[in-house]
Parts: sequence; C-alpha cells; structure tokens
Amino acid sequence: MIEEYYVDSSGNFIGTFYGCAPTVAAHKVDIAPTDSRQTWSFTEKKWNDIPAASKAKDAIAELEKQITVRRIREAILGLDKGWLLEVEKQIHGLRLIINS
Repeated sequence: MIEEYYVDSSGNFIGTFYGCAPTVAAHKVDIAPTDSRQTWSFTEKKWNDIPAASKAKDAIAELEKQITVRRIREAILGLDKGWLLEVEKQIHGLRLIINS
C-alpha cells in the first residue's frame, strides 16, 4: 500500500490514507508532519514549525504537574526556598507568550 498524506485548505493535517483519498476536499502533500500541530506551508512546500503558543502550553502543563499538595504545603510553611514563586514566574512568562 502507498501512504498518502493530506491537509485541508488551511494546511492542517487531515491524516494518512493508504491507497485512497479522503472524502473531504483535501490537498495531497509529500511528507507527513513530525507533530500533528504543524501546518503545511503551501508556498514553501514544507511543514511549518509548531506554534510558540503550543510549545508554551506544553511547558506550562509540565510545570503545573510539579505543583503538588506537598510543594504547596512547603511553600506555606516557608520551607520551599522560593521554589513555588520561581515556578509561578516561569508560568507567568509562558502565558505572556501565549497571549502575545
């Protein structure tokens, strides 16, 4: 079977089809994206980089996973040596990227 990759008119990856075309209006591209958040550049004929906002959201999620009840308790008791404040500053900076 031949793998064929398709994008919609906005450059969003629709999917990989084996030996058939998708039922929606689509454009065939030569290569698959490395990440589903990438969009196809019709003028440059290549996948664009992942948007900075998506990368920032991923980084925020990873930082928020580190904020546990134990970490919050340590911050309240003053035992975290400013760790929680540092994480909050990093999250704030990443949110500025998303909102810009």
